[in-house]
Amino acid sequence: MHFLSGVLIWHSVGKVWNFDTSNEYLYSLLYNGSYMVPEIVFTTIAVVFLFKLPQTKKLLSTND
Repeated sequence: MHFLSGVLIWHSVGKVWNFDTSNEYLYSLLYNGSYMVPEIVFTTIAVVFLFKLPQTKKLLSTND
C-alpha cells in the first residue's frame, strides 16, 4: 500500500507542481525501499533477540 499510495500521490503532485514524474513507480519503489528495508531488518533482529529471552519462551510455552 505504501508503494501504491506513493505512485498515486507523486503522480498527481507532479502535475500540480509542474515537475517531472515520468517514472513515479521507480520513485515510489526507491523512496519506500529506503526506509522499509532497514525497518524490516531491525524488526527481524529485535524479534530474534526477544525469542531468545527466557521470559518470552516462558510466555510462549504451551505447558499447563
